[in-house]
Amino acid sequence: TLRQLAAGGIYDQIGGGFSRYAVDGRWFAPHFEKMLYDNAQLLSLYSEAYQCSPDPLFKRVVFETVEWLRREMKHAEGGFYSALDADSEGVEGKFYTWTATELKDALGEDEKLFSDYYQSMEFGNWEHGLNILHRIDAPLQQLSVEQYQLIEQASRKLLAIRNKRVHPGLDDKVVTSWNAMLVHGFTDAYKAFGDEVFLEEALQTIGFIETYLMDGVRCYRTYKNRRSSTEGFLEDYAHLIHSYIALYECTLDESWIYKAEQTCQYVMEQFRDERDGFFFFSASSSEKLVAQKKEIFDNVMPSPNSVMARNIFRLGIILDREDWKQDAIEMATSLRKLIIEEPNYMSNWGMLGLEITLPFHEVVFTGPGAVKELKAFSATYQPFSQVMGANGTATLPLVKDKTDTGKTLIHVCVNKTCGLPVATAKEALVLLSTY
Repeated sequence: TLRQLAAGGIYDQIGGGFSRYAVDGRWFAPHFEKMLYDNAQLLSLYSEAYQCSPDPLFKRVVFETVEWLRREMKHAEGGFYSALDADSEGVEGKFYTWTATELKDALGEDEKLFSDYYQSMEFGNWEHGLNILHRIDAPLQQLSVEQYQLIEQASRKLLAIRNKRVHPGLDDKVVTSWNAMLVHGFTDAYKAFGDEVFLEEALQTIGFIETYLMDGVRCYRTYKNRRSSTEGFLEDYAHLIHSYIALYECTLDESWIYKAEQTCQYVMEQFRDERDGFFFFSASSSEKLVAQKKEIFDNVMPSPNSVMARNIFRLGIILDREDWKQDAIEMATSLRKLIIEEPNYMSNWGMLGLEITLPFHEVVFTGPGAVKELKAFSATYQPFSQVMGANGTATLPLVKDKTDTGKTLIHVCVNKTCGLPVATAKEALVLLSTY
C-alpha cells in the first residue's frame, strides 16, 4: 500500500509531499491540496515502514517530504503553515501538471526517458492534455545508474521551472496541534535515519510553539502574525504532550518529560470529565459552549482522547504513575467493543489496546554512551517498548538508581522488573525478543 501511494499522483513526484486525497481508487489523480497534518503523519508512517523494511523508496519519500516542508511550508521563525490550496490561477492542479510540449521544451533529449519513467503521454494522461507524473503499474525497467541520474537531474530541472510558476494559495496559519504532530513526525524520521537535520527541525518547531503559542502551561490554537486569543483545544494539548514525550525518547533530556507531566496535569484539571474519565473538547476555563462534546473516533487525525490515553499510559510508565496507567487502561477497556467492531475508526485506540495487553518493555539507557546506543536501538521498529535513560544523573524513578556506574549500560525491564544489564543496543534487542 505504501509503495503504491508513493508511486501515485497523490505523491508529488518531483517536489515531495502528499496531496490530501485521490479522486480515484489507484491514487492517480489527487485533489491537489496539501495538508500539514497529513504529511506529519505520513512522515511517521514511512519512517516506521523503513525501520521494518529498509526500502529506498520509503527513505526517498521521507527526505523529499521534509525538503518540501522546509522549502514551501516553513515560517521564518521555525513553525509550519497549515496547507497549500489545490489550485493556482483558478485551475486545479495547474502548478503540478505538465503538457508533453512543456516537458520536451524543458528536458530536450532527456524527455523521452523521463516521460517513459513517469508515464507521461503525448496527449496527456489526465484531462485537458495535462500529465500527472506517476509510477503506478509502471513496467519494470532495467535502468542504468546513468539513466537514473539523468531522471534525477530532469526532476531537479522541472522543480526549478515549477518554482517560477504562480504558486497555489497558502494557508499561513500555524496550528499548534498540527505543528506538534510534525514534531513527532520529525522525531520518527530521526529515529529511523539518524540524520541530525530531523532532530534540529523538531527542536525548532517545538521552540516556535513554546515562544509564540504558549503562555506558561497554557497553549493557544493558532498563530498568524500574532497569537490567537482562542485557547488550545484538547487536540492541541494532546499532541503537544505527545511531542514532548517523543523529544525525550530521542534526547534523554528529562526536561521534556517534566513539561509533558506539567501539561498533562493541566489537561487533567481543565478537560477531564470525572464521571467517565474521558476528556472534553475544550477546557472548563474556556468560553462556555451550549454543549461540551468529546471526540472519541479516530479519523483523518487520531481522536484527541485516544492520543491523551496513550500519553497518560506512557507517562504512567516513565513517571511511575500507576494512577495514570490505570486511567488509560480503563479508557481503552470501556471502548473494547467499539475497537473490535469499528477498527477503521478506532485505530489509535487499537494500538493502545495492544500496548496494554501484549508484553511491554521498559528499556533504560545510562552512562556515557547512552545516547549513542539509544540511537542504534531506535533505528529498529520496537512499538512495544518505552525507552528511558540519561547520560549523567537522573531523577526519573526507573532511571535514577542506574546512573552511578560510569559505564554504558542498558536495562531491559518488564513492569519495573529488570534483568541483568547489557552494554550494547544489539544485545538489548536480543533480550527484548526473549525477556
